[in-house]
Amino acid sequence: MMRTDRALAALLLALMGAACWLDSRSLVSSALRRSEPVLAMLALRTSSQKPVLPPAVYLAVYTPRNPSLDLVLVPPAAKMADDRTLADAYQESLDSGGDPLEAGRRAASAAWESMRASPSWPSGPAAPVLCASLTLPPEASPAFPERLKALLLRSGRDPLFWPLFGRRLLPRLPRRGLGAYDAFLLARLVSGLAPDDIRLSRLPEAGLLHAFLPRLFSPPEAGRESGAHLTAEVLNASGRGGVALRATKLLRWHEFDVIQFGNAPAPAASTQAVDRVGRPEAARAMLRCLGCGDVDVVTAMEETPQADISITLGRDFERCLRLTEDDWRENGTR
Repeated sequence: MMRTDRALAALLLALMGAACWLDSRSLVSSALRRSEPVLAMLALRTSSQKPVLPPAVYLAVYTPRNPSLDLVLVPPAAKMADDRTLADAYQESLDSGGDPLEAGRRAASAAWESMRASPSWPSGPAAPVLCASLTLPPEASPAFPERLKALLLRSGRDPLFWPLFGRRLLPRLPRRGLGAYDAFLLARLVSGLAPDDIRLSRLPEAGLLHAFLPRLFSPPEAGRESGAHLTAEVLNASGRGGVALRATKLLRWHEFDVIQFGNAPAPAASTQAVDRVGRPEAARAMLRCLGCGDVDVVTAMEETPQADISITLGRDFERCLRLTEDDWRENGTR
């Protein structure tokens, strides 16, 4: 009995020692202890995607102070430090004999080096804890941030997905840090986030990085922005008449400045919101006014936007509950 107790005590001490060793070597744990953002670069493609097409490259930023995740899509046309585009960097790696996954990882690494070289890049954030390339199911559509977020949220409900995440990444991880262990820690942190804690954006052009990056690493607290002094446009992509007019009346009643409303150029299945000035919380305030605060907002900053916030009402516009509260009918096609 005594020998069994000693063996269990020795095993416990060994496990505690291993845990302390892992924690001391982990880049993610080190950043969390300092309350610093944790960065990762990801190149994502689907299993049905042709090799010639570049992957969707993302900068992922986990902020531990107010736990949240920012997913920043780097467009294929984004300029690298040497004036190549991201698509060029991928194609050159592919032409040199790299497979699509390795070419994607190199493209993601080139995107990181380009962002870090920008004069607007803040001095605080450390290098990414991982730069990896992954293949996703065909239905994932990683080029669309909203669909990638939906995949993350669905995966978070699968108890087998996250434990295997680090193992899937292991062959593609650099030799920095603890590789799969860091990937597992980061995945575990992400799995505990609520939908509102995952923010989506597209990397803007170089001239707007000075406005975009500070808000990326020091985001405002949720609910602090009201949408005052911002302009909005409301577009009807639902195929039903009167939807944009109804939404415009509701927003104006709540003192939002809707400067334009009408039909969208093409129909859309889903309701969308685009923030063009780096104020996603203001866009969410407008969506809450319409009764659909759960609609994702994508920040895509522009130099001179026609409207600061653009809301497109798709065929699922009835998720905006305020638009269906009354038995209303409006004339016209708007």
